[in-house]
Amino acid sequence: MVRQTVFLVHGMGSHPSGWDKSFRKSFLGALRQWAPFDGVSAREIERDHVHFVPIEYDSVFEGYRERWRDGSRSVLNRARSESSEVGVVLDFLAQNAEEDAGFEDFFWSHLLDPLLWFSSKQARQACVAHVLAQVGAGLRDMYARERTNTAHVVAHSQGTSVIHDALIALRHWDGHEGLFDPAGHRWKTVAMVANVSRLLEARFKLDHNAPREAYKAYRSVLDPGRADTIVENFFNARHAADPFLMPRRFRPGNWPSFGYTDIEIVRFKDVKKVHDFEHYFEHPSVHLPILRSILGRQGMGTQAEISRVWNEYIQRHPTAASIEFDHLRDLFGRDPDAKLKVQKLATYLWAAWKELSA
Repeated sequence: MVRQTVFLVHGMGSHPSGWDKSFRKSFLGALRQWAPFDGVSAREIERDHVHFVPIEYDSVFEGYRERWRDGSRSVLNRARSESSEVGVVLDFLAQNAEEDAGFEDFFWSHLLDPLLWFSSKQARQACVAHVLAQVGAGLRDMYARERTNTAHVVAHSQGTSVIHDALIALRHWDGHEGLFDPAGHRWKTVAMVANVSRLLEARFKLDHNAPREAYKAYRSVLDPGRADTIVENFFNARHAADPFLMPRRFRPGNWPSFGYTDIEIVRFKDVKKVHDFEHYFEHPSVHLPILRSILGRQGMGTQAEISRVWNEYIQRHPTAASIEFDHLRDLFGRDPDAKLKVQKLATYLWAAWKELSA
């Protein structure tokens, strides 16, 4: 029996070994609500139907944490020399660590990752290379194991931007030692959950094999409507109250209705959880179309099942989003397409995180 290979990509912040356990639990828990998987154990599903490949990139940023946290003048001076914008990041840390209780812990545990990804070409290239090595290994294993392409991606938060760049780099990759030729490969499913690929879009040339434009979120080969696309089905899931998606929301106006599915959800039980992957994937409007695409079962979910699962979800999530976190829009002038420089981005992410953590 052919197993579908699902590459899981985490969001911002520290993700030690085993981080994918909660992602797999959410995925399998959602799948087991629907026939023919409702009577199948999670272990059996992983044995016979789905093979998960966790992709991590936090270890790249962990190296920066280890070097920078000692705070020595020589280390910080070297950091500033890497990029003038890295200097802005460090100045932002120094300023806010004194003014805001809890900021320094948040900076090292969560904020450093997206700011480095956004501001440092060196860090971004290192991160892409690290992810490429894992994706390449996973694909080689998939082709050896299944003898066919069964590749899918499910990414969350900052991971949507990271995998966006990595998949484009893979498309233009020469193919290390001929082990993998990306020109002959298309991803069956790319599911971007809490998609920040436009917010954290690369602002510098990353790749000598491709022009800078190749990495633009709306113009890349991830657009399923392009003749040279590398994606068969692209899903974009957004919660209306998710504060991290308010600036520079991913919403392409000219992507096709075939191959591209935009999913907006509004309900929640605890508004502090609206950015969590588990909260997103619990919603049937998010997980059902993604699971159908991954398992190749477009008819999965009878009307009776959909009614039952939806009613159970509504009972657990009784509130519909309205103006939650609306005041945060003032930080970028209420312009959802505003370009955010490093300090403005840092200010916004910190403000959003405080709201979710209060």
